[in-house]
Parts: sequence; structure tokens; C-alpha cells
Amino acid sequence: MARGSGINKNAIRKMVRDIQKEFDRNGPIRIPVEAGTPDLQSSAWESSDLGVAGIDSTTIRLLVWLFERRSESPYGDVIEFAREIGLPDERGRVLGEQLEGAGLADVAFDFGGGASARLTARGISQVEEVRRMRADRSLRARDLRRQMLNWLFNLEDNNVAPDSWDLFLEAEPSHLAGEPFSDSEVGRQATYLQEQSFITAVSIEEEEPGWLQPRLTSKGHDCVINHQGDVTSHMRQDHSAGGNVYYGPVIQGNANGAQLAWGNQTVNQTQAAQQIAPGFEALATAVADTLRQLPEFGLGQEDQADAEEVANEILAEVVTESPDRGKLRRACAALKGFLMPVITEASAGAGEGTRELVRQAIEGLNISG
Repeated sequence: MARGSGINKNAIRKMVRDIQKEFDRNGPIRIPVEAGTPDLQSSAWESSDLGVAGIDSTTIRLLVWLFERRSESPYGDVIEFAREIGLPDERGRVLGEQLEGAGLADVAFDFGGGASARLTARGISQVEEVRRMRADRSLRARDLRRQMLNWLFNLEDNNVAPDSWDLFLEAEPSHLAGEPFSDSEVGRQATYLQEQSFITAVSIEEEEPGWLQPRLTSKGHDCVINHQGDVTSHMRQDHSAGGNVYYGPVIQGNANGAQLAWGNQTVNQTQAAQQIAPGFEALATAVADTLRQLPEFGLGQEDQADAEEVANEILAEVVTESPDRGKLRRACAALKGFLMPVITEASAGAGEGTRELVRQAIEGLNISG
């Protein structure tokens, strides 16, 4: 560079002062950005109907965080959120970029490295959907089972044998729409997966069934491979198979002194029979009748699938040596909850014949003693 053509530092300083004055007068300067690449996809988000691809669980948490602070200010400090959860400032900026790219927030960046975000109408709508998802106990249970089975399957591929579900609770997938599952939720579903023969586990008095050394059974592998871990879809297929494949208990004949056929995963009829615990024959009959008639009751697809799961839980419990009456009462109450709308105004379209069948079914779902 020739002498006399050097940089005019005074002019640059003046320009910076003018920009800062403009910034101080008008607030943050908006800079269009492209969405960054997320670190890890949220399996729970991908399984939803929200239609927002490429949003990881931390970004979902930011979305809800901004929503909860709207009353304080339209703009939320994205860097503050990042620091609250132990992330570097730069990661906060990337999170803001992801929201901007997805059309969920308007983001303003300043020259000092700060970033402020304001939710768009679409962002507010998505938060409301996320909150609905998080509060849906049925959805939480179904998605948690799916994640647990897929987690075990992936560990097997890497020759890892977990000692318990503690590692799952620490893993990124163990959440629904950015909200982590609780220990008690995982414990309940671990017990369910073991009872329904999707996993095996070591049982000791100090721990819940299904918690220690969980391993996929061949049924669990089948659920992951053919149904992506969706237990409801897997069990629905079993019920529609015409009774040739029995993963859960099925009443054979009259339940007075009857036995339950509890099969392997083959299509032959060499099931091992288990005796219904004394005093529970009437309940077993009522549940089996309800299970057989469910398709006639006009329930929604998801409600019918959930009701089938609960009915199978009851049938699995009545063949144990000492059925848990408290567990059976809760399961019967849940099953009644699926049936009750058929005889109320919520299902006024159901015929009187159908409503009468449902009334009889509900009357039979009682635990004596």
C-alpha cells in the first residue's frame, strides 16, 4: 500500500460512535440469519404432529422459557437462558438462530454478542401444543415406552449392557417435547414392559420390577424392528391377527376354573397355560369379554388401543400367584374411564344396544374384598 493511503482511524472511530448512538436510540439491530444445525434430534419432537423438523430438545426448552417470560418483556435474553442451563454464550446464539430459521421467533443480535428473541404467532401456537403434549399422560406413557425400547436396542448394537435405567434418565432422548421424564414414570413403564414381556430384568425387593439389568426379549426386538418401538401399534397388530399369536393372556373357554393361554411368539398353538388366581375368575371373564367387544364400542383408535393395553395388564395380573388388588383396582378404574364416555352425552351417537353392552362391561369391572 502506498504512503498516504493508510486507514483513517479517526473516521472509523466516528462511524462506530454513530452506529452505537443509533443502536442506543432505536434498540437492537435485526440481522437475518439462517438456522444452524442442531446437535441432536429430539425423538419425542419428531414423533409429534408439530411439523417442526430439526428442533432439538434444548431449543424446545428455550421456546417454552420465552413463552413463560412474555409478561415481563416481549423479548427474552437468549444468552441468559443458555447461562442458566450451563451452556456457552455462542450456543445460546445458535439456539436463537434455530428458532428464527423455524419461524418460531424473531431474533435480534447486537454487536456485543447478545441475542434477544420474541415469539412469533407460530411460536406461541407451538408452545401451546408442547404444553398439551407434556400434560397428556397417555402420550407420555406411549412415547416413553418407545424411547426405552429403542434405547435398549441401540445399546445392544454397541455391545453395552446397562445395569439399570439410571443411564436412560441421563440420556438426551429421555424426554417428551424437551421435558425430562421422572424417575417414577420410567419405573412404572419399566414394570409394564417387563409384565408385557418386552423386556426381562433382575428382580430384588429393593427395586421396582423391570429396573435392574433390563434386556430386550425377542418380542421387544420385534417391536423395535417392525414398529419402531411403538408398543401400542405392536399390540394392536397382535389383536388383529385373529388370535394366532399370543403375547398376553387370552381366556380359553368358560372362565369358571378356566386357564389362560400365555403363548410364545410362534404361530402354533403350544401355549403354556396358567391358572387364574382363586377369586378372580369373574373379573377375568368380564375383562376378556370387554376385550373381545371393544371394536364394537366405537372408541377412537388411540382410546381403543389404550383400553386394550389396560385390559391385558389386568389379565396378566390375575394369573400371578398373589394378584395385587390395588393395582387391579387402578387398572379397572382406568378401563372404566375409557368406556364411560360411550354411555354419556360425549358419545350420544352410540346405539342403545351398544350402550347397554358397555354398562354391563363396566359393572363387571369390580374387585371384591
